[in-house]
Amino acid sequence: MKKLPMWAVASLVAAVAILVIVAVNVVQILAKPGASEQMRLAVNEMKEATLTGKPGGFLEHMSRSLKLPPPYDAMVSNPHAELSRWIRQAEIERLEVTDVRPEVYGTSGVVHANVELVVSAPFTFSYNGPVEINFRKEVHKRLFVIPEEKWLVESFGPVDPSNFQYGF
Repeated sequence: MKKLPMWAVASLVAAVAILVIVAVNVVQILAKPGASEQMRLAVNEMKEATLTGKPGGFLEHMSRSLKLPPPYDAMVSNPHAELSRWIRQAEIERLEVTDVRPEVYGTSGVVHANVELVVSAPFTFSYNGPVEINFRKEVHKRLFVIPEEKWLVESFGPVDPSNFQYGF
């Protein structure tokens, strides 16, 4: 039996490895939960990332077309950078997200939730009340080739801004 050249063996091993990686990613995409559960998981992951001061875990759920709530939308030119800076600097004393209720409308969705937030720095404020987080289904490429649908936050804000309290 003739022995294969080293380049052929290496090529074969590389091809098999690439196929395995692609297959694993396709299976992960197909095994994703439904839209409502994806939004619920995103809200929980954003909460945990905020509490630990890790903006990457928060920003991975943000759409590139993210809009901040008024009046910040007019003051900030790069919402991702501003949120990242705020998450790193904020001293969050309390963040509770309860009664998470996702609603899906085709390629968009809204999560209604109650939030209790107490921040002591860089400025002191608290919020206790309902919020709306607007999601949009976007298609991204996993491994630069495999299309993957993700539910990303397009905008968010309090339902009743009068529930904010500044300085205590």
